[in-house]
Amino acid sequence: MADYHQLFQEIDRLNEYELLAKKHFFSKGKFLNHAQLLYLIRYGVHLDSLDELYLPSALKEQEIIEKDLKEQFHRSGLSTEIFLPENSDFEVEQLLRYVELPEHFHEFFEMSFVFTGECQHWIDNELYIQKEGSIVIIPTMVKHKLVAVDNAVALTVKLKGDYLLGLHIPNMVSLVYPLLFECEVDSTIQNILLSLYDQQKKKLPYWNELCESLFSALFTYIFQTYRNGMQILVGGPIRDKKINEILNYMYENYQSISLKSVADHFCYNEAYFSRMFHQQTGITFTQALKKFKLQKAASLLRDKNWKLEYICDAVGYQDTRQFIRSFQQLYGITPGQYRKNHKFEQNKEKE
Repeated sequence: MADYHQLFQEIDRLNEYELLAKKHFFSKGKFLNHAQLLYLIRYGVHLDSLDELYLPSALKEQEIIEKDLKEQFHRSGLSTEIFLPENSDFEVEQLLRYVELPEHFHEFFEMSFVFTGECQHWIDNELYIQKEGSIVIIPTMVKHKLVAVDNAVALTVKLKGDYLLGLHIPNMVSLVYPLLFECEVDSTIQNILLSLYDQQKKKLPYWNELCESLFSALFTYIFQTYRNGMQILVGGPIRDKKINEILNYMYENYQSISLKSVADHFCYNEAYFSRMFHQQTGITFTQALKKFKLQKAASLLRDKNWKLEYICDAVGYQDTRQFIRSFQQLYGITPGQYRKNHKFEQNKEKE
């Protein structure tokens, strides 16, 4: 049986990069940025002084690193092929402390769990405080940034979409908008995550099969125990839990619903429901539904070789030209270019 106390002590201990980042924080009064971290990783952690990070030659190289990253990932996001290990459907990592990674989006799902302290989680430019014991699940193509406050201890889990959705968890909600679960101190969740971390590190025989069972147990337990308190993070903190139920219904019926049909389903006057939805979520019903459809469409563009007309039909768009315009407004490129960029990144990885 795993020694959970020992495993927690292991992830609680600052690694060599975090120690440098902490030194930088107390010396300069700010976190290491991503380019500085990658510079340290490239040249080692044996720098005599962090002041070397600010030499002209080092600053120039950091600019190049940052520019390369933006050019590679700002359009199609962080790719599964590059950011998950080869031949693996998941990866469990410690959240680096005293380091501020930039806002990003990705093709895979990501789950974060805070063991101690709290984290600042920016999701679509809205700040949420992720407290001790809380879980946030970020679906594909959602911009976010997670930063540990002081010495908070957190784990993040990257999961391929097909893998997560293929776990066959009963009555799991549609994972299109970010979800927050306030679990407080729950030893079951903590121990499963620590076991996943341990199994991935040791890679003993059958570790992959065991991890799949653990992931299935973890998500089933979360939705069984905390579903009623689940918060859907869309446009800002939701004040009325009834909205969670409405959004979940929207996710499960998005192809065919309208403002009127949802209002009728929940016994609201249509005009009142429209105002209430906007007040509670910070966005209109139409904006929420459109974003859901386009995120689903982006997933299909990456994973399926379907014609554009078929994707439009699958996500509930009747007008292909309107779909292309809406997609371009959200992602900055056309659906065709989005698919082309994704295939280019895949082929580049295979070279």
